[in-house]
Amino acid sequence: LALSAGQPEEVFKSVDALLQAGPDDILCQYAYEAAEFQAMVDPESPWPYHVTAVLLAHQGRVDVARRVQQDFDRRCPDRQLRERLGRTIERLAPPS
Repeated sequence: LALSAGQPEEVFKSVDALLQAGPDDILCQYAYEAAEFQAMVDPESPWPYHVTAVLLAHQGRVDVARRVQQDFDRRCPDRQLRERLGRTIERLAPPS
């Protein structure tokens, strides 16, 4: 619901809750499916890309997450929200 309503704080809360689950948890799969559906319904919405990027980083797929982040960045006019996603991805990245 937060995705379809475009409510950033609710999206952040939902994603934070997902991060408490294991990266292969069924909840993460549901979130991917919801993001994919929302991207089809509203292709200009940045939020499906935000959720997908965070989940990919959570699964250790940081390079792919950064590419998805670029899709979010193109759709999100708010610089602070773009930077917040970047910080989240970096926080989830495994140490090099």
